[in-house]
Amino acid sequence: MTLSRPISKIRIGIFTIAEKWECVAKTKVSYFTAPYLQKKYPFQIEKDIVFINSTFIPDDNLYSQIKSLKINESLYLDKTLIACRTSDQTFNFPVEKWDLQDYKMIQYNGQPNRIQRLADIFLMNGDQIVRDISFLHRTNNHKLQDKYSMVYSEENVFIGKNTSIKASILDAESGPIFIDDEVTIQPGVVIGGPTAILKGSVVSMGAKIRPNTTIGPYCKVGGEVSNVVFQGYSNKSHDGFLGTSVIGEWCNLGAGTNNSNLKNNYSEIKVWDYAEDKMTSTGLQYFGLIMGDHSKCGINTMFNTGTVVGFSANIYDGGYMPKFIPSFAWGNRHGLTTYELDKALITARRVMERRSVIMTQEDDDIFEYIFNMTSKQRLP
Repeated sequence: MTLSRPISKIRIGIFTIAEKWECVAKTKVSYFTAPYLQKKYPFQIEKDIVFINSTFIPDDNLYSQIKSLKINESLYLDKTLIACRTSDQTFNFPVEKWDLQDYKMIQYNGQPNRIQRLADIFLMNGDQIVRDISFLHRTNNHKLQDKYSMVYSEENVFIGKNTSIKASILDAESGPIFIDDEVTIQPGVVIGGPTAILKGSVVSMGAKIRPNTTIGPYCKVGGEVSNVVFQGYSNKSHDGFLGTSVIGEWCNLGAGTNNSNLKNNYSEIKVWDYAEDKMTSTGLQYFGLIMGDHSKCGINTMFNTGTVVGFSANIYDGGYMPKFIPSFAWGNRHGLTTYELDKALITARRVMERRSVIMTQEDDDIFEYIFNMTSKQRLP
């Protein structure tokens, strides 16, 4: 998820982490991230700067304690830095040599929400949908107009402008349902809350959207999905089950794609850990698919429990795929080769242009950097 974006650009609930901080602080944020991402996600030096560890998700208590920091003070959770306040006079590059010893250390009082592993994105998603609706200060003024649709707990259903909902069931008894502006819900769709469907997305006819799911902006989603977070601009238009998963941007899942999220023996699931460079235990019984940006799979693809797919992979064929598919991998369960950079870029441009988004030089540079950075993970 973070090969191609800062941590704060991860979507969980309705908003990205950065957008959540903007809602709380009522100001714009900038990004202090990996050097190869910094040009696309610029950092703005100000006279008064508050740095926030992007793995922490804001709430009123956390924001209050960060806001109370004075210049040259830092806030910690045990030994983990949450935030610090500095100025353009004291801040210097590179951050690896940044010395906080002269900063007054303050211990955080509370239990903050924090993303520490991939699974936290889907595990925390339902609660974050509920939390994010409070940021919107939006009442459910736009009532469901279609007489052939049915709503349970209408007070928990929030419908935006210029939406189209036909002959569907919205069950918000277990949590809110947020349907953003310009969303299309085709006939026969069943949605259970908490669920968020963001701007410009389309839910295909007959789809079953189970609770704790986020469909990011400009996605096309069908079939059965359960506790899935689509970051945005991705397609799973057709039948097939996808559960307990996180899907990046600009992904496409072919018709009949399915994933397992529970082992037959109900045992703990292991997943590929990039930091450890090996499979590690999750401590979880349910864990589906993690798919990085720009990755694709063909029709009838089968993903095993705890599968991790890197950035810009292209996979196809029947049978279960390997549980770890490196970035820029091309092939199937019988063998993977390298998806050449120039071909991957051509595909990415075509896909983005279909949504009227133009690839920039910064995007090209990120593709090339990730291609080189992940070369050792691919087979020769």
